[in-house]
Amino acid sequence: MPYILQKTSTTVRTHFIEDYYVSKRPALKEWTETFSNHEQYKDIPVKAICDAGCLKNS
Repeated sequence: MPYILQKTSTTVRTHFIEDYYVSKRPALKEWTETFSNHEQYKDIPVKAICDAGCLKNS
């Protein structure tokens, strides 16, 4: 039984983290565009990456 509770808790955390990053990706893209749209930075390639990594509890 504790395994099922842990798995459910992990699944909830995973969904929460993914939802968080889904909302942050467009914000990061918009923020980087405020700089990359300037004439002085037009030749600098910019790639905005916002991704979730692996979290481990001890």
